[in-house]
Amino acid sequence: MSGGPTRRVGSILTCDPGEWTGGGTVSFQWLVDGEPVEETGSINPKRFVCTAGHVGRRVSCAVTKTNEHGATTVVTDPVEVVEA
Repeated sequence: MSGGPTRRVGSILTCDPGEWTGGGTVSFQWLVDGEPVEETGSINPKRFVCTAGHVGRRVSCAVTKTNEHGATTVVTDPVEVVEA
């Protein structure tokens, strides 16, 4: 799993919603090894706290824009969590 970006245990990841045109709502879903997780360690949906339980796992964020035309989702490149 090495070779890509890494973050240490205790790091706080922030999901950038990017630039979207038109109205609508933006939502965030954090993924660990590609699977959705509800517990992010933060009350802010754009943030994720890396814990010891995430060591060796890959964390990414799915950003979804929804409007009257439907929904589009973009997933960030994953980062691997490493020990502090």
